[in-house]
Amino acid sequence: MPPSVQPLHFREESHVEPWRTPKGTIVPLHGIAETGLAWAPWVPAFSREYRLVIPDLPGFGRSPLTPGVTRYSIESLADVVAEFMVAADLLNVHLVGAKLGGTIALGVAARHPQLVRSLTVVGSPVTSHTTGGTANISEFGDVIRRGGLRRWAENTMRPRLGAEASD
Repeated sequence: MPPSVQPLHFREESHVEPWRTPKGTIVPLHGIAETGLAWAPWVPAFSREYRLVIPDLPGFGRSPLTPGVTRYSIESLADVVAEFMVAADLLNVHLVGAKLGGTIALGVAARHPQLVRSLTVVGSPVTSHTTGGTANISEFGDVIRRGGLRRWAENTMRPRLGAEASD
């Protein structure tokens, strides 16, 4: 793991009755251009049974960018999340990720399996060399910087979502 990364901002939600023990801890990871608030609709359902620890990924919401990092990879983001989990004593968690957060969650589970009890991934992009698809998330930042978010969405819609996706 990278040494001394900037801590991630997070919020904790648990509405389990005080006489009961939570069934475990869920750590949900949001997608690109989102914050942990993307999980707000899920909090009422899950927080009655589980403790939720909901981080903002580096550079999103109230989490700062990692000092000295000019370009992120899935591996480096997975390591940042894993270091956050260790520092917050979040071990044996139910890791949930949507969109880019799911790809990062896959990275955490692959690189730091001792931290993860279960893994749930929804609608997550993957790189072409692992799936046969053509979307490569390592290029997304450059495409957005060159042509803007709309151009990125137009150029990557089908590679990310499949040939049947609409324009």
